[in-house]
Amino acid sequence: MINKASYVLLAIVLYFFLLYLSVVSMPISIALMVFTLVFLTAKGIVAEETKWAMFILVSLNLIYNSYNFSPISGPDELAFVTNLREYNISELLTNEMNRFLSGFGFISSRITFSAFLSFLLPLDDFSINEFVIIILNCFLWFMSCRYYMVSLHNNEHIKDISIGFFFLLVSPSLLYWASNFGKDVAVISMCLFSASFYINKKYALFCFFLLLAMLLRPYSIIMVFCYVLPFCFTNRKSIFYVACIIGVFLLGTGGSVISLINSIIGFIYFFLSPNPMSTSNWALINETNDFLFSPLIMLLESLIIFLLVAYGLVFRKYDRKVVFKTFVAIYCLSICLVGVGFTNMDNNNIPLAIGSLGDNFIRKKIIVWPLIALLFSTFYARKYK
Repeated sequence: MINKASYVLLAIVLYFFLLYLSVVSMPISIALMVFTLVFLTAKGIVAEETKWAMFILVSLNLIYNSYNFSPISGPDELAFVTNLREYNISELLTNEMNRFLSGFGFISSRITFSAFLSFLLPLDDFSINEFVIIILNCFLWFMSCRYYMVSLHNNEHIKDISIGFFFLLVSPSLLYWASNFGKDVAVISMCLFSASFYINKKYALFCFFLLLAMLLRPYSIIMVFCYVLPFCFTNRKSIFYVACIIGVFLLGTGGSVISLINSIIGFIYFFLSPNPMSTSNWALINETNDFLFSPLIMLLESLIIFLLVAYGLVFRKYDRKVVFKTFVAIYCLSICLVGVGFTNMDNNNIPLAIGSLGDNFIRKKIIVWPLIALLFSTFYARKYK
């Protein structure tokens, strides 16, 4: 039986081996990565035939993404890869810290995430081909999802984690953003590691990964709180923390009723988006001014998620307290994103309106994927606890 230290060492050695292999052949490196990661992380969680199904689904999705979309899809992604390839990251980070200390503002994630990438892609040759981001993101995502779900299982919060784990690894939306040179997958992964260490009562590592996540996205602390909310807090503490989040939201938006309505719309949008009533979202490939994406695949995925959650709520036997607190956590994340969107709209003098969320929810809604996985594991577990 492989212990945790050997498991982590094996993953690190495999990661750097695949990075060196990617310089020779990126397709072979990614194919080998998918095979080894699926069978490494799914060990002891799903059946053997399910591992092969996961391998096929992940492979097909990544092949589709690599042939249809570019990892560099927007200004942030371009800034990340440009900083990584052309600038001295240490100097950029030092200048950014000096600016932060003198003005006491927010640290630019374009610098901090570039520094993060430079640490995990330490040689210039590793970033020549931008598809290397698939290797980095998939390693972070697969390992963090395993550690998070196993932590919940080992601490007897969830009896059967196989269905939720399967969803997290084969989700088309998640695999699309894992093929993108953005920071979203890395941030969620850091938050999942942080939440896992909190669940396991390893508070030094919890703080380390939380700080790392907050350097990439300041509101990561709310994400980590939401990932542990369904299990790790008493009712009184949960009410207190949720009240604080709502209070900060109302204070930041000036008590805006429209923003409060938008937080409810955002909550619905997590489960059902892109909009199935829009004919353009049924196109196989759609191009906007900002990025390419697969509206049809994401739409079909959201419809399946919506139907499975609705069916589970109505027809399945489940722990009502856990499900209620999970929905509360999802709503807190909606409040968080709508609050950030309100700030963006205010800074850019964009008028506030019902349905105007002020942010790219197609991209950022994947922050609720771990919580949707919890719902699936609660609704559809083979054994009810």
